Amino acid sequence: MEPQQVRAVALLPLSCAQIQAFAKHDHRRAGILLLTYEGKEAWWKCPTTGGRLSFSALIDHLSGRAAEIELARHGEISLGVVGIDLRPQISPLQATAKSS
Repeated sequence: MEPQQVRAVALLPLSCAQIQAFAKHDHRRAGILLLTYEGKEAWWKCPTTGGRLSFSALIDHLSGRAAEIELARHGEISLGVVGIDLRPQISPLQATAKSS
Protein backbone atom coordinates (compact mmCIF):
# COMPACT_ATOMS: atom_id res chain seq x y z
CA MET A 1 0.00 0.00 0.00
CA GLU A 2 1.38 3.41 -0.94
CA PRO A 3 2.10 5.86 1.94
CA GLN A 4 -0.56 8.24 0.60
CA GLN A 5 -3.17 5.48 0.89
CA VAL A 6 -2.02 4.60 4.41
CA ARG A 7 -2.24 8.25 5.42
CA ALA A 8 -5.77 8.55 4.04
CA VAL A 9 -6.95 5.41 5.84
CA ALA A 10 -5.12 6.19 9.08
CA LEU A 11 -6.52 9.68 9.48
CA LEU A 12 -10.03 8.89 8.36
CA PRO A 13 -12.25 10.45 11.02
CA LEU A 14 -14.25 7.68 12.63
CA SER A 15 -17.86 8.63 13.20
CA CYS A 16 -20.74 6.93 14.95
CA ALA A 17 -22.58 6.81 11.60
CA GLN A 18 -19.69 4.87 10.03
CA ILE A 19 -19.59 2.49 12.99
CA GLN A 20 -23.36 2.01 12.87
CA ALA A 21 -23.14 1.11 9.19
CA PHE A 22 -20.39 -1.39 10.00
CA ALA A 23 -22.20 -2.89 12.99
CA LYS A 24 -25.72 -3.00 11.54
CA HIS A 25 -25.54 -6.76 11.12
CA ASP A 26 -26.09 -8.90 14.21
CA HIS A 27 -22.83 -10.77 13.74
CA ARG A 28 -20.67 -7.62 13.47
CA ARG A 29 -19.91 -6.38 16.95
CA ALA A 30 -16.14 -6.05 16.81
CA GLY A 31 -13.65 -4.46 14.48
CA ILE A 32 -9.93 -3.90 14.20
CA LEU A 33 -8.11 -1.26 12.20
CA LEU A 34 -4.72 -2.71 11.23
CA LEU A 35 -2.00 -0.30 10.13
CA THR A 36 1.49 -1.26 9.01
CA TYR A 37 4.47 1.07 8.90
CA GLU A 38 7.48 0.67 6.62
CA GLY A 39 9.23 3.86 7.71
CA LYS A 40 8.41 5.91 4.61
CA GLU A 41 6.50 8.64 6.45
CA ALA A 42 8.23 10.62 9.18
CA TRP A 43 4.97 11.83 10.76
CA TRP A 44 1.23 12.27 10.26
CA LYS A 45 -0.85 15.37 10.88
CA CYS A 46 -3.24 15.03 13.81
CA PRO A 47 -6.79 15.77 12.60
CA THR A 48 -7.80 17.36 15.92
CA THR A 49 -4.74 19.39 16.95
CA GLY A 50 -2.86 19.81 13.68
CA GLY A 51 0.29 18.62 15.45
CA ARG A 52 2.71 16.00 14.22
CA LEU A 53 2.23 12.37 15.23
CA SER A 54 4.81 9.60 15.11
CA PHE A 55 3.58 6.16 14.13
CA SER A 56 3.19 5.10 17.77
CA ALA A 57 1.42 8.37 18.62
CA LEU A 58 -0.88 7.85 15.62
CA ILE A 59 -1.83 4.40 16.92
CA ASP A 60 -2.44 5.88 20.39
CA HIS A 61 -4.61 8.65 18.90
CA LEU A 62 -6.72 6.23 16.85
CA SER A 63 -7.01 3.84 19.83
CA GLY A 64 -8.32 6.70 21.93
CA ARG A 65 -10.86 7.58 19.26
CA ALA A 66 -11.97 3.94 19.08
CA ALA A 67 -12.41 3.92 22.88
CA GLU A 68 -14.56 7.08 22.66
CA ILE A 69 -16.78 5.42 20.07
CA GLU A 70 -17.11 2.29 22.22
CA LEU A 71 -18.24 4.43 25.15
CA ALA A 72 -20.71 6.32 22.97
CA ARG A 73 -22.19 2.98 21.89
CA HIS A 74 -22.46 1.85 25.54
CA GLY A 75 -20.38 -1.29 25.04
CA GLU A 76 -22.48 -2.59 22.12
CA ILE A 77 -19.35 -2.94 20.02
CA SER A 78 -15.65 -3.50 20.56
CA LEU A 79 -13.06 -1.67 18.47
CA GLY A 80 -9.33 -2.01 18.32
CA VAL A 81 -6.40 -0.40 16.56
CA VAL A 82 -3.23 -2.36 15.90
CA GLY A 83 -0.02 -0.96 14.48
CA ILE A 84 2.76 -3.14 13.12
CA ASP A 85 6.16 -1.54 12.57
CA LEU A 86 7.75 -3.32 9.60
CA ARG A 87 11.05 -1.44 9.69
CA PRO A 88 14.12 -3.68 10.05
CA GLN A 89 15.00 -4.09 13.70
CA ILE A 90 18.56 -3.93 14.98
CA SER A 91 19.41 -6.68 17.43
CA PRO A 92 21.35 -5.77 20.62
CA LEU A 93 24.35 -7.66 19.20
CA GLN A 94 24.29 -5.59 15.98
CA ALA A 95 23.96 -2.37 17.96
CA THR A 96 26.98 -3.29 20.11
CA ALA A 97 29.04 -4.16 17.02
CA LYS A 98 28.20 -0.84 15.35
CA SER A 99 29.15 1.22 18.42
CA SER A 100 32.56 -0.50 18.75
